[in-house]
Amino acid sequence: MKNSEMVSTRILIFVPVGDNCEALTWLKNFPKRSDLDFSILLVYYGNNPNFHEYFSDSRVSIITDTSPSKFEKFKKYFDAGRITLENYDLIWLADDDIRIDEVNILRFFDTVLKHNLEIAQPGCLGFAMGKQIVRRDLRYILRYSNYVDGMAPLFTQSALKKCLLTFQNCESGRGIDHVWAAMLGNPLDKIAIIDSSLMIHMKPSGINYSRFSNSIQEQYERVKTLYGPLVEMHYSWEDLVVHNSIIKPSRNREINVLNNIQNKLVEIQNIGISKLSRHFIFKFKQNSNKLS
Repeated sequence: MKNSEMVSTRILIFVPVGDNCEALTWLKNFPKRSDLDFSILLVYYGNNPNFHEYFSDSRVSIITDTSPSKFEKFKKYFDAGRITLENYDLIWLADDDIRIDEVNILRFFDTVLKHNLEIAQPGCLGFAMGKQIVRRDLRYILRYSNYVDGMAPLFTQSALKKCLLTFQNCESGRGIDHVWAAMLGNPLDKIAIIDSSLMIHMKPSGINYSRFSNSIQEQYERVKTLYGPLVEMHYSWEDLVVHNSIIKPSRNREINVLNNIQNKLVEIQNIGISKLSRHFIFKFKQNSNKLS
């Protein structure tokens, strides 16, 4: 097929952003590629009246909205006709406290498309890594799972249509990510953590949950009440499983060393040494990208 006849994959990037948030570092210089047609919708909740001037990229649209929930915001703009799912093949809803670079963004989308995934996320390193299933494992290109975290889930258009109801009245989004696999019929090869791509969660979990009207546990219990009778929810961490994986070409010694470093970094972060862990996270990222 000639380049002029190539059909681009239409991708919506949806991110709530505040002043000086981590996501601005990669949104400001978001990658461009002819086969990936990116549209970027930012929902700004900060206090800078000149924030719109920060972006000169024609792909970026900005809405000002101070309401707290990423998922509720998306549903609100969908209901209002500001977002039309039929305009996009893939939709990525990322938090503003993750950091990712151009190489890992493109590798993430390439892997999703190559393996025909319906819900996915990059492998994660950083704070809030209690959910070990989403922690990046360098032995793999991807791991098929029954879980993707609400931190930065990607959906196909058809998958999001099935899961969109969960975005309603969910505030923090706590618990709805335990429902999505069931809403797709618990497929064995359509939901995955992409270990060949890395994102870093830069903030400890739970430090800003006071902005929500209900406690995190109350929100989780609400999800169980609403969806538990309808679908086979994966209630506990023990219910989150890897069905299968695609293994990288063997470089066992280097990969084992870096996986051990990664596990140590998680331990460091869990005891709160944030400056030290940030330094080593980026050193780790530089080395791990060489193995990807």
